[in-house]
Amino acid sequence: MHELIICDLGGVLFDIDFKLTVDAFQNLRGYHGKRIAFGVDDQADVFIRYDKGQISTTEFIAELRTLYGFTGADGDIANAWCALLKSPFTFATRTVAALSGKAKQIVLLSNISELHLQQESKSCGEIFALFDALYFSCRINLRKPDPKAYLYVCELHGVTPENTLLVDDSPANCLSAATIGMKTYRVSDPSKTEFSIL
Repeated sequence: MHELIICDLGGVLFDIDFKLTVDAFQNLRGYHGKRIAFGVDDQADVFIRYDKGQISTTEFIAELRTLYGFTGADGDIANAWCALLKSPFTFATRTVAALSGKAKQIVLLSNISELHLQQESKSCGEIFALFDALYFSCRINLRKPDPKAYLYVCELHGVTPENTLLVDDSPANCLSAATIGMKTYRVSDPSKTEFSIL
């Protein structure tokens, strides 16, 4: 029995595809060809700052225009940003419920921007309700793989990293968590998560 399980959202409970957003950005009017770094562990600074809530949605879209030349409507840029969001995995609620039986507390910790959170919240109510607490990078201003994000959550729940399990799909996030003593489980194939993790 773990004292605390920290579970990721995208790539673990919610199906995402970073390439869909990169493709959508490249198809926007005005795009001038600059490389768009947007992946699990490879993201341009503007995406990281938006995830951490350091810039507003309005500022984010303005920076994207400057960086990539986009000339379309704000709504078109926002839709392209959200293109990676597919849907919750069919097994998501079962996985969280099963994990809950293996820990005294289970919380969600997600690197997520305000626009993505607004979109995912529409279909994740049932999933969110299964957690003892929800932590979103855009709200707590901390983002994985910064160890401070894990330590922040552990401290709030009165648990040491050594008694905490991280469930995440990012190699960088798992490596960072391990350096502060957390146990980690990396989800390499989300479709098998509900079987292999339990």
